[in-house]
Amino acid sequence: MTIYTLVLYTAIAAGIVSGVSSLIRKPESWLVDYIKNFVGCLFIFSGFVKAIDPMGTAFKMNDYLAEFNLKDLLGGLALFGSVFMIVLEFALGFALIFGVFRKWTVWIMVPVIVFFTFLTGYTSVTGNVTDCGCFGDFLKLKPIVSFSKDIVLSVLTAFLVINWKKITPIFTQGNIIPKALVGLATVGSLWFCFSNFYSGLPWKDFRPFKEGINLPEAKAVEERDIQVATTYYTLTNSQTKEEIEVTTKDYTAKKEYWQKGTPWSIDKERSRKVVHHEGSDSKLLEFEYSNSEGVDVMEETMSNPDYSFMVVSYSREKANMEGFKKTNKILADAEAAGKKAFCVTKLGAPDEIEAFRHKIQAAYPFYTADDIMLKTIIRSNPGLLLLKNGTVIKKFHHRELSDFATIQKTYMK
Repeated sequence: MTIYTLVLYTAIAAGIVSGVSSLIRKPESWLVDYIKNFVGCLFIFSGFVKAIDPMGTAFKMNDYLAEFNLKDLLGGLALFGSVFMIVLEFALGFALIFGVFRKWTVWIMVPVIVFFTFLTGYTSVTGNVTDCGCFGDFLKLKPIVSFSKDIVLSVLTAFLVINWKKITPIFTQGNIIPKALVGLATVGSLWFCFSNFYSGLPWKDFRPFKEGINLPEAKAVEERDIQVATTYYTLTNSQTKEEIEVTTKDYTAKKEYWQKGTPWSIDKERSRKVVHHEGSDSKLLEFEYSNSEGVDVMEETMSNPDYSFMVVSYSREKANMEGFKKTNKILADAEAAGKKAFCVTKLGAPDEIEAFRHKIQAAYPFYTADDIMLKTIIRSNPGLLLLKNGTVIKKFHHRELSDFATIQKTYMK
């Protein structure tokens, strides 16, 4: 799905909501009614896809906090902020659709929209955060696209602020039903967020490492979709003051542009890049992990034709020790049954990795990889993947682990 199809579906949903609500009570302004339903539907959908994976939204918040050097100060509140934002989106969305708390709703929207417009505008200029996280892992938006979306939402919000008195409640004033429904939706969204966090992994996985995916094959497909671009350099001649623009290919092909003693030099501030094909930006492109000598062992470990286990720990400092105890017991039994296991953790010095391995009393080998990629694989620390010939058979949160016999009976057939 693209942002354009999402807008189309939201527009259709808003039309349906407007039609049904008009049968109950005729709106004072059809335009105001449609716009508030459009914004309401978009808020509810945005909240829903993030509520499926609140931990993912918390990770994205930490990315933004790191951008402003606030991660050490506020990073511990990221999950709370994630849930608060998701629940707020639900509450505002349903309040708009039912037309209750009209003045409060539209004025609360103002700082929310202004804040995120500033945030996406800033990252669209710096490019340091490559995805806004507005729709979780369901739909990835480039910062400039997200900023454009927020500009449009800012205009729609301003329109609703000006016309808040024309927002027609579906039911007559004083009717407790719509207010009760908004309250129920708010409480329900809060329960949904925490159930997806505390009961294990998200019930719907939109990430490229989901169950059923053959990881090496999927990575190979993404690697074929490479970016196609041309880089242009502006060259200036110190003797003649002439300026020319050449491609990277032309620059490297002609020695007179770069050889020692040449009067030509690159004006770096005027270099430009023309992208002909965006190419893939999937996290699968980063799916690799190395041994203590820096050798990539991904293909070697993923080519095992038998069932095997991959432990993921994206942070050794925040790893759940009880989770590792359960994981190690399962893997000890698995090894006794002839099944191999290994762990991939975030980058670090070999002696640091070895000290951690001894600390948790793990008998299986440890490899290292980028922690952001590991967070994308599984939202559990530690998390456990059951693999077969590179295919993800099952992903386990450490809270839902039981014993090897159960895993063998249920999934290793």
